[in-house]
Amino acid sequence: MKKIVLIPKRLHPSRFSYMRDLVGGCLGGQCFYELLRDELGFELIYANSISDIPSDTGIVWCIFRNNFFGDIAKLKKNVKLILSFGDIHGGHREWILSHSDAINRADVVISLSQGTEYLVEKCEGLSKKLVYFRKCFQPHDRFVKLPFNKNPKMKCLVTGRFESRTYPLRTSVMNHVIKLKKAGEEAGKLIDVNAHYWYDRKKEKNPFMLDSVCGDRYAKRLNEYFCSTGLSGVQNYLLGKIVEIPAAGSLLITQEVPEMKARGFVPWEHYVPVNKPSSSVIDQIVDVLRCPGDFEGIRMNGMKFVRENFSIRNRLEKTKKILGQL
Repeated sequence: MKKIVLIPKRLHPSRFSYMRDLVGGCLGGQCFYELLRDELGFELIYANSISDIPSDTGIVWCIFRNNFFGDIAKLKKNVKLILSFGDIHGGHREWILSHSDAINRADVVISLSQGTEYLVEKCEGLSKKLVYFRKCFQPHDRFVKLPFNKNPKMKCLVTGRFESRTYPLRTSVMNHVIKLKKAGEEAGKLIDVNAHYWYDRKKEKNPFMLDSVCGDRYAKRLNEYFCSTGLSGVQNYLLGKIVEIPAAGSLLITQEVPEMKARGFVPWEHYVPVNKPSSSVIDQIVDVLRCPGDFEGIRMNGMKFVRENFSIRNRLEKTKKILGQL
């Protein structure tokens, strides 16, 4: 019996070939889909309808998104169904709730996002089949092949999307750093701001920001810096940045979010915690860079901890257990 991953046709990698070249490999969910194909024997099917599912299919892993595969509940009863959804805020969450029959039909529901409490409350029985996939760095080799940099730039990299409504602290820190740089302040010389490869692509180039990079080059840039900020947003989630930064060997500086403790992150052991306002973040960065030797152990511990526990390969091992229980 076949095992397939049912993916919306608009996510076919041919549509993003230019991005794949830019990134230097797979991007987004495609990295995981390719692991399912190459290591677990799944066939990847890009379609707009469940009618494209082969008749001899035994397991369907459905990428359940807005306006795609809303009729997956009609899948043959003898076929095992794994539903996987990503973002569940805003319209995504309401669309999922409007298709509760799909959740009821599924054998396993996988969430790549936190904040599923509302869905669990509204969908009876969801809690018994819900599996959360923690954030991971991907692909595995992009990060783990980077050596621990013994001679990094003694500077901090501020990185991520800058948008005040979604990422107020991160954006405030960025603006603060730019002001320090314009004024020629010493603190401004210790911090670099990394433009976002996608969200900043159409903006006029800021002379006080580094050119954007992504993929392999982004991982290498993180590896060049002693420390980097992985500041979260208003949703207070554990973001990809929080695992990518230490995975690349840079010291993680971030505010604490609830899931970090639940996933084993320990402040002052795996990362340096900071709080609002932006001036407090910058003061902490300066303190770190004044005495980097005091934080070298945290940088090493963070890298080891994340590489052992937050790789896409950890997600693959969890998937094997799920399949074994179907």
